[in-house]
Amino acid sequence: MKLVRPSGAPWRDAATWWPTLSAATAALDTPFGVLAAEALAANAFDLLDRARGTPIRVASKSVRVRSVLDAVLELPGYRGILAWPTRCPRPSGWPRRTGRTAGTPTSSSATRASTGRRSRGSPATSCWPRG
Repeated sequence: MKLVRPSGAPWRDAATWWPTLSAATAALDTPFGVLAAEALAANAFDLLDRARGTPIRVASKSVRVRSVLDAVLELPGYRGILAWPTRCPRPSGWPRRTGRTAGTPTSSSATRASTGRRSRGSPATSCWPRG
């Protein structure tokens, strides 16, 4: 999947957008998920515009489809995955194996203490070194 900046926003016309999606998925058994690539692209480019050059990490908690993560990370301005591994500071799985993990937030006081972070403070403290 390659994301390109969309020229329109057909999802803003709910009267035609939702019936089109319903018709396209009518024969599918539930549960299933639908991703509109043009809406994904619009959101990804909107975030880039608002970031104004600040690198963006994709939250793997919110996006769980590898091809979607790959497509977003191919856009200039996106750098790494904000991952939620089972143990910090060593992320596991695909993001770590591909070198795409940029941060792993934690609110665990034991993890913060073991990584030299303060024991009180923000609920999401990065415990993975930025590379």
